[in-house]
Amino acid sequence: MPTKPPMPIERWKPGSQIVVRSRWKEEIQAALPMTVVVDSVKVLVLYLADGTPFKTRSNYSTVHLPVGEWELVDDSWRSNLLRIIYPGDEHAYFAMWNGNRFSCWYVNLESPYRRTSLGIDYEDHILDVVIQPDLKSWEWKDADELAEAVSLGLVSQFEADSIRAEGHRALARLKARSSPFADGWERWTPDSTWPIPKLPADWWLS
Repeated sequence: MPTKPPMPIERWKPGSQIVVRSRWKEEIQAALPMTVVVDSVKVLVLYLADGTPFKTRSNYSTVHLPVGEWELVDDSWRSNLLRIIYPGDEHAYFAMWNGNRFSCWYVNLESPYRRTSLGIDYEDHILDVVIQPDLKSWEWKDADELAEAVSLGLVSQFEADSIRAEGHRALARLKARSSPFADGWERWTPDSTWPIPKLPADWWLS
């Protein structure tokens, strides 16, 4: 029998507010309300404003790895950030500002995002990359934490090697000076009418 075509994805309009949740083995580590900038078949771009209230795991300040037991507690985001994601990638690009000054590009290694009734979910892969604003140099971030995660059995050595390889794939766009580095995002400014979003009452559901 012929299969039914997939249901079309309902795209979010610019200015929509959604919930972005970081999970670890299905447990929520953080939940952040973000504003949609672009939602297309090619890219999803989300804005996280300085001062946005969010939820994070209670032990994050002392234990960066997802170990032990935690609750989700209130915190406030302290920078301006664009999260730029290409569907299917195992990483997201962050354009980051301190106040009005563009500070760096950042590659967050993570699982491909999954759409939910509230927004998107992903699983963080611990290792990250920091790229200088002039795009001339970069460095690994939290490589020591990834090594510790292997020693603790949180990820296998094969998984750790795959995560690092994904980091190099993400950097291929930097070397080619292709999107997002060629799109002028570092000069982007938010719509002044957008309010700072808040988490909905059901942020933890689905």
